Amino acid sequence: NSSKSYAALRNISLTINAGEIVALVGESGSGKSTLARILAGLDRATQGDIRWASGNGRVQMVFQDPVGSLNPRWTIGRSIGEPLALTADHPKIAEAARDCGLDPQLLTRYPHEISGGQAQRAAIARAIISRPDLLVLDEPVSAVDFEIRDQILSLLERLRAMHGIAMLFITHDTVAARRLSDRMVILDQGEIV
Repeated sequence: NSSKSYAALRNISLTINAGEIVALVGESGSGKSTLARILAGLDRATQGDIRWASGNGRVQMVFQDPVGSLNPRWTIGRSIGEPLALTADHPKIAEAARDCGLDPQLLTRYPHEISGGQAQRAAIARAIISRPDLLVLDEPVSAVDFEIRDQILSLLERLRAMHGIAMLFITHDTVAARRLSDRMVILDQGEIV
């Protein structure tokens, strides 16, 4: 809700260039997720605006809980194709899955039938299938173990190289932020410090 968004963030000014990965780091309650939701169009700010160099931009979001973000009644393939309303056997779905290192044989399974790491790859595939200008990643590696975290960070680096997608990587993990991002922005009590 807009009053919550207004109270959570103050005087935010952030530029993300094409193909750049910016890490947004802050403690719990600092406003990171509120900013992510505003950028993704899930919440509205009571003041200010978002400006795109091209006049408009496409944003996709990847959430912290990949299994919870996938529809439990849909196959993985249907979930990946959902942003473009594609049928589950469309070739773009298998391409997005391959781009994210997800075995195309998993596309007929359901979220509860795959691992957390595979679910996060599926969520990322769903986010990139429409080739967004900005990928907002809200704590995408906090719910996975160290090995999977490293694989997901490598995947994000590869996707940027392949597709030139700009990313806002929201995390409280400064090690992951330093590894992945071109620069880090610290958010504290709703303000960039």
